Amino acid sequence: MHRRHCLLALAAAILGTAPLVAQEVSPLVLRRTVAEDPLRVHVLPERLVEVGGYVLPEAALLAEVAHLPARGLVVITSEQGVPWERDTRLREAFVESGRPRDVVFSLPETMAEVVGERWIGPTEELEREVSAWVVTLGSGVWTERESATRILANLGQPALPYIRGARSETDDLEVEWRLDTVIRTLGEQMALRQGFLGIAYHYKSLEGVPAEKRGRAEVGAIAIQQVIQGTEAQRAGLMAGDLVFEMNRKPVGNPYGTARITRIFEGLRKGQTVSLSVLRDGVEITIPATMGAWRE
Repeated sequence: MHRRHCLLALAAAILGTAPLVAQEVSPLVLRRTVAEDPLRVHVLPERLVEVGGYVLPEAALLAEVAHLPARGLVVITSEQGVPWERDTRLREAFVESGRPRDVVFSLPETMAEVVGERWIGPTEELEREVSAWVVTLGSGVWTERESATRILANLGQPALPYIRGARSETDDLEVEWRLDTVIRTLGEQMALRQGFLGIAYHYKSLEGVPAEKRGRAEVGAIAIQQVIQGTEAQRAGLMAGDLVFEMNRKPVGNPYGTARITRIFEGLRKGQTVSLSVLRDGVEITIPATMGAWRE
């Protein structure tokens, strides 16, 4: 089926005008599709995924993991209501393949520019800093050139657009070589900084809890034991005793407990916003929170 027709079929199924079914995709087309960088995978109900406009069985995608581009980025999104267990198991399969440099959960409502270094937006201040150190790369003092190279490499992924721009503008061969080295170093680093919310928690089963005290929460929830001072969790207003039963309208409850909840956080990155459905003293509230980074 042509990709345009696949997209129309997917849209119709999501809008409820047609059943969602897997499509016939040739192995050659599928391998070309999974070779895209970043590779965007959207998790659908019925053990299906959408990749590059094609609706496939999840198993068919996993069979092609070996054809992923080495050191590429995989971005996993999913339909609201699809349990986080599906997202986390898919991420584990990609990570275990050893192919991608990073596998992240980009949630649909925060889906702005999800292309590696551009997740954390560049700033004018950073642009000026890069420009100053690029000038130093042309210094007549070798130790200053070495120091500037190290500093540029430590500026991290947000600096990459400016470093690439400087590389395209210079005609100094040594500066070109040093900027190429910096770009290669940054490319080998993790695409995005792993997110950190700032809570100590455990998985709590809601079995046996009266319906009037658990609202829409069904299986279980993240029970917050402690909110760490100075973190995004504190700034968002989370409190010890809160029960988080959904993240972005996707249930977190499952029979696998705390270990599976940890897998969700492993796929989130600094700067992503999550909407938390929380039970506090039996009352359901919604709390938006932005993922920070460890030891900011």
